[in-house]
Amino acid sequence: MGVVGVIAPWNSPVVLTIRSLAPALAAGCTAVIKLPGQVAQVAHLMAKIMAEALDLPKGVINLFFESGPDGSAHLVESPDVPVISFTGSTRTGRAISAVGAARTKRFGLELGGKTPMILFDDADVDAALPVLEKAVTVFAGQFCMTGSRLLVQRVSRTRFARGLLPVSRPSRSVRRAIPPAIWGR
Repeated sequence: MGVVGVIAPWNSPVVLTIRSLAPALAAGCTAVIKLPGQVAQVAHLMAKIMAEALDLPKGVINLFFESGPDGSAHLVESPDVPVISFTGSTRTGRAISAVGAARTKRFGLELGGKTPMILFDDADVDAALPVLEKAVTVFAGQFCMTGSRLLVQRVSRTRFARGLLPVSRPSRSVRRAIPPAIWGR
């Protein structure tokens, strides 16, 4: 396939870069990674670690960061980059798709994910509750892999609802800051 352009967001640059980079390398591709300027220190550390990988030939992974869209636009418009992996907003994903489609690019797009959390009847509800609570609240929901929906099988609903109430109540400091009518008493 050649070169894969990886465009990752600010809110989880390492995980979302590696998620795109690993399959690109496994397929024998080189990669150009564009990270936002807000994560310059993280980008620098990632570049340093990648450069220290002795089994990785020089030039297989290329990483840059910038504030603005110019580098991303160049990757999408370039005939030398046949594959784009983008994680970000639906609006930007549409724009990337429109430009890249004219060049018959292949895309991997993660656009404003809505990750469901699923709880089946045979689940250990007590073990699942703390995991689900963290999955739904991590990064205050501003993360494409944050659980945005809980799908609970019919028989488990009552057990789940009873267990969810204690872990979903706001902390004492939050209760002081937010009027009771908003969080419910």
